Amino acid sequence: MQVSQIKFIQEHLKQRRLYTGLIDGSAGPMTMRALEQAEHLPADWPNTRKLAAYVQLTAKREGIEVGLIDGIWGPQTQHAYDSLVHKANFGALPRPWRDLPPLGNPNNWPRENSGDFNSLYGPPGDSRLTRIQLPYPHRLAWDKRKVVNSFVCHKAVHDSLKRVLGRIHDHYGDDEIRRLGLDL
Repeated sequence: MQVSQIKFIQEHLKQRRLYTGLIDGSAGPMTMRALEQAEHLPADWPNTRKLAAYVQLTAKREGIEVGLIDGIWGPQTQHAYDSLVHKANFGALPRPWRDLPPLGNPNNWPRENSGDFNSLYGPPGDSRLTRIQLPYPHRLAWDKRKVVNSFVCHKAVHDSLKRVLGRIHDHYGDDEIRRLGLDL
């Protein structure tokens, strides 16, 4: 975990009056005691996992989607952390990247948990899957050394997904895609 991330956690704990130590970016005994007072986390988790879980729980309380509170620092936790830092610096969460309100539903995709959804995608475990060849290499977010050139998706989204990824590649090119993390 980076020093700046630990400092952020220490500052947050200090604001909650749980931490009285230095904001030094070192997750020492005082920091960990304050964190354990703040949250009830599994005792067998290593400190780095507890620190990541604290960020996840803090983000969740702020209404930021973090997924499972698992103490694993991945892309979703990084986004949550970046959003929390933005709020600390500017007083508000960053604007979402999506258009608000949504532009609509140009592909007429059915709403989740509807009869139309199940008739299009089939019941869970249905085998309407197909392989998509990616227009540029992707890396696994959890192991960036591993590269994939294809993956499996549902037949109903195959053409749309291929079109979107092709437009991303045409617009940004390989170097910018990698810089922006659009290959993860």
